[in-house]
Amino acid sequence: MQCSGIIGLVAGGSGNFVPLASLLAVLGVGVGGNLPVGSAVFLDFVPGSHQYLLTILTVRWSLGQLFVNLIAWPLITNFSCPQDSAPGTCTRSQNMSWRYPLFTLGGFTLVLWALRFFAFALEESPRYLVGRGRDADAVAMMHRLAAYNGKTCSLTVEQLRDAGELGDMKKDGSHEAKVTVLSRTYNYTMDDIKALFETKKLAWSTSLLVSIWGIICLASTFRGAQFGDSSYYIIYRNQVILNVLGTPGAFLAGWAIEQHEHQNLVQTAWPARGEAT
Repeated sequence: MQCSGIIGLVAGGSGNFVPLASLLAVLGVGVGGNLPVGSAVFLDFVPGSHQYLLTILTVRWSLGQLFVNLIAWPLITNFSCPQDSAPGTCTRSQNMSWRYPLFTLGGFTLVLWALRFFAFALEESPRYLVGRGRDADAVAMMHRLAAYNGKTCSLTVEQLRDAGELGDMKKDGSHEAKVTVLSRTYNYTMDDIKALFETKKLAWSTSLLVSIWGIICLASTFRGAQFGDSSYYIIYRNQVILNVLGTPGAFLAGWAIEQHEHQNLVQTAWPARGEAT
């Protein structure tokens, strides 16, 4: 977040399109990497019965875009050169519209980073610690997590190591796991793709997911279509409307997943109840 905020501020001062595009590309890589990491850490600390909350958290996409568009709407509308301006007649002082949102969002991101860094004690993922061979740190973190929730944890380093070792053992009893992007012992073949279509249900689910994401990408591309008025005001007004309409989808998806999990739990428990009686 710190890097994203700084890059956003620097991008706002770009002298031409080349440094602007380059900085935004770097910004996109950083933000894109932060999203899955945050989701993975969230799942590590949430009980399995409540992991559907991650789906609800996708509302941050709609709310984030809504927040950005609400900032950009007045700034770009009021601080842009006339849309019919001839090339070369629009000076920097007359066209600060795209710079002001970058300055605003960059500064706001730095504020959020400061709150996240100084106001909250963020724990490391226990899976990451185990994967890096830091068993003692992972166990200590689990004890702190239990204490925070008013519980006790009986897990010990010995119990964790009895479950299996990763990497090479050191003299002090710790071990260091080697980190690779892809496993060196696994051969990726077309069978991995075929597994997604192994059954009729899996094939239907995979096809739907691919189709939905394809439609979403097309919808995002065509979102700039004219609605009879291509002024900046109308464009960003429509963006705000679309973001507002997309917000309930995350809550609906979370509710649907929670209901599905509850139904599966009932169906699993019912035969056992019948056998007991």
